[in-house]
Amino acid sequence: MDDSKERTQKEYSIGEVSRRTNMSLKTLRYYDKLGLLKPSRRDKNSGYRYYDEDVVIRLRSIKYYQYMGLSLEEIRDFLFAPDLDSLIGKFEKDLQKREDAITNAIMQKDSMSVWLNLLIEGKMYHNMDELPIGLRHVPKIETVFVYEDSSMRDSTESVGQVAYGSIYMEYPFLNKRLSGEYQHYIRQMEIHPLSSRHIRTNFIGDFTAISGIHLGSRHNIIKTYETMLAWGNENGFPADNRSFERYIIDETSVDREDDFVTEILIPLKGRE
Repeated sequence: MDDSKERTQKEYSIGEVSRRTNMSLKTLRYYDKLGLLKPSRRDKNSGYRYYDEDVVIRLRSIKYYQYMGLSLEEIRDFLFAPDLDSLIGKFEKDLQKREDAITNAIMQKDSMSVWLNLLIEGKMYHNMDELPIGLRHVPKIETVFVYEDSSMRDSTESVGQVAYGSIYMEYPFLNKRLSGEYQHYIRQMEIHPLSSRHIRTNFIGDFTAISGIHLGSRHNIIKTYETMLAWGNENGFPADNRSFERYIIDETSVDREDDFVTEILIPLKGRE
């Protein structure tokens, strides 16, 4: 049998491959350019590309990798890995990258959900005829933190995750907060349970506190403090000399101070 005839029966022109695989000529040529789908030979006279039966298997592999979300350049690296150890390493690296992306997506979704819940909570207080004052157990919360007027941006970016939950302002001396005397305060933000822990974190909470709500600008928040302390004295709940302010709606959500909602938390003395 003539070798050229045998070869022709087992090879396909680029047009035939296009029809058999339902892929455009442009795509097949682009794959060739990237080194993904090299023809088995080129005709020396015409320059036409000819492919063997393996082209169908290779195209299926490319489509499978695309389904996995790999770019064409990444697919080329997978297809032409020099050995099995290298291929396994590429799979392990890509799998870890995808797991990290899933974790980040979960945290972003959770953060949006928490933020939405804060807005709903804040709106609820705005709709109340009388704002509540009472005791509340504050659960233990893990936070990232910065001191005084430093930006929260640096601390949240160092975790490598999105911001999560409320901002807590911790004032170590309640008497200075009431008098307006300057003091060093700590700005803290809750971190997601899935966040990495490669930086130093802090814990707040795990105490019982007098809880009260302040609406609007925080410039006159001391009046709410005074109302809460009076309620505590009347009901026999002595306050510790520190306080926390939980921002429910603040500058990060709106630019109207009238919409601000702040929960004041004054821990009880000796009631951890």
